[in-house]
Amino acid sequence: MIELLPIYQNGLFDDYCLMNGKDQDYKSAVYLTTETVQQEDCNQLLIIGKVQSGKTSHFLGVTLKLFDESYSTTLIFSGTKINLHNQTLERFQKEFQNLNVHIISDNDPEISQKFKPENKNIIICLKHPSRINKLVSLNLDLGKVIVVDDESDQASLNNLNKENLTKQTVKFSETHNSIQILIKLFKPKYIQITATPAGHLLTGMLDYFKPNYLLALKAHSNYFGNNELFNNPNKIIKWIDENPRSPSKYNLVSFLATYLENSFRLARTREDITNISAFIHPHSSISINLNYYKITKDIISEIVNKSEAFIQKYDLYLSDFFKDNCTEIIRQIALKLQITLIAGSYDKGINWDAYFKQNKFFIFVGGNKLERGTKIEGLISTFMPRSQKTGNADTIEQRARFFGSKRDIIEYINIHFNEKTYEDFREYHTNEEYIFNLTSRPIKSENFTNRFITDYTNPCRENILYNLRRTIGFNWKHFFCPLTSSSFINILETIGIKKSWNYIAAFKSLIYTVNRRDFISQINKLDFLTFPNQLENKLGLVSLLENSIEEDLQIIILGNEIKYRIRTAIVRHNHYIPESVHQSYNDHYPGDGNLVLNNPITLQLSFIELRDILSQPLVTFSLKIKNED
Repeated sequence: MIELLPIYQNGLFDDYCLMNGKDQDYKSAVYLTTETVQQEDCNQLLIIGKVQSGKTSHFLGVTLKLFDESYSTTLIFSGTKINLHNQTLERFQKEFQNLNVHIISDNDPEISQKFKPENKNIIICLKHPSRINKLVSLNLDLGKVIVVDDESDQASLNNLNKENLTKQTVKFSETHNSIQILIKLFKPKYIQITATPAGHLLTGMLDYFKPNYLLALKAHSNYFGNNELFNNPNKIIKWIDENPRSPSKYNLVSFLATYLENSFRLARTREDITNISAFIHPHSSISINLNYYKITKDIISEIVNKSEAFIQKYDLYLSDFFKDNCTEIIRQIALKLQITLIAGSYDKGINWDAYFKQNKFFIFVGGNKLERGTKIEGLISTFMPRSQKTGNADTIEQRARFFGSKRDIIEYINIHFNEKTYEDFREYHTNEEYIFNLTSRPIKSENFTNRFITDYTNPCRENILYNLRRTIGFNWKHFFCPLTSSSFINILETIGIKKSWNYIAAFKSLIYTVNRRDFISQINKLDFLTFPNQLENKLGLVSLLENSIEEDLQIIILGNEIKYRIRTAIVRHNHYIPESVHQSYNDHYPGDGNLVLNNPITLQLSFIELRDILSQPLVTFSLKIKNED
């Protein structure tokens, strides 16, 4: 529970709370954020909030509270898409229309004239290098500045971090570089907001936007999210086998029938509900989305023109609802149903306020435009065969437009997932629980990251979240010995070993089981390398092995007896930075971190070449150690 703090009087924030009926929990959360970000050692604060859980409402309040605390300008990065920029602009204009705050778009041709240093100004800026650079070039006198970076894990972080690991000259991606220039110029308090913070937490020293503190927002009591979804998935989720490139009409008919039934029941039960909608999200391709749009239109046309024949054709009388209700009721809902394609220029020029007022029942069909922050009013039914080939659980989580203030209508919510999509959401839920359990109060990110994952991890999106579930609760330590693979195998053979192959798709790894004490005696005969400041020595390895509770130690050879994985590493900023052992990944290989996961200590063997330090390859002893806390 957030600590209740005294209410400040006579300010923009209090006026806003009074006009909008904000409760004490909301006020306390805003106070906690503003007090944290104003600490001397907090230039960058990461706020974590669940998808569709009220993050925008929170930073609306934070903006006003910091205006009361002598800040004069808030610059808000409103996402990377025009529609989200416009949505944010309209939201702020509507929320602050009765307050003495000036809302300006960075794209306004008269921005230099409209911006007045004596005012409290909010500039909504599209997160694109050309727009950010243009804003910087105006040389406005912003005064004391706050930057709010909405969806801050998208585009803001340096996309070249992985490449920089193996290069001596650090490079920056365009958007990251533009924001960095802006921050150096205005020296703001930088508030980062996201629902998927792994990119921030795992970049380590490699990203200039590493937050100083992080704080998780508590979801409100009516929130429907991953907890509710996975408490009873069999009631909410229907598993489908759907290839977006070859749509199944029967799958879509089943989905639309469920939506029509729930629409009828919800409309009859809750007269206060103004929108009841569905979302079909098959793919990023406009042509594929257009195909789904056309098929959906055809199905609805069948319902309107041949409703009885349609119900018989698809055996919908098997449903108690269709058996007990007149087909005319279904037909009347279908007649009112608006189907809209949100892709390319198909949705250009739509006035969304008017759209939501005019259409109680509607279906959106679309891909990338309907992600990250986009709100679909009244969404109860989702058809999402789209999944991520590389396990980007953070990316797919951002597509969860079905989350939000809906716990009171949970019985009407249904989601159609492919099995892969379902598994991505389920995996993210595991990570989300871990994050939110640790960050209800402000915590320094360096402390959190040490618990979250203590190895240096390549901050590439396809790797971050896929392996988190397998890594949480484990630490890694690396030890290095100038030893050939054949020499090491000979050592194992002298001990007396049991070995077995571990097959994972096209790869195989040899697993040796050895007596721990016999293995330690052999380790003591070897000369391990020790580097200043970073690398562990032989004594550290022996100590860890001696503290193992298992007499039989499993050693995994990454590869096979003929070919081994070779990794490279460099030293930067006096730290040794290897490519992380558990980050190997492609479409078929889930990563070394998954091997023998449940053992208290797992030792993995691979070869490493330390660039600019040694010319010879080293055997890497990588210990994955389960934390007991």
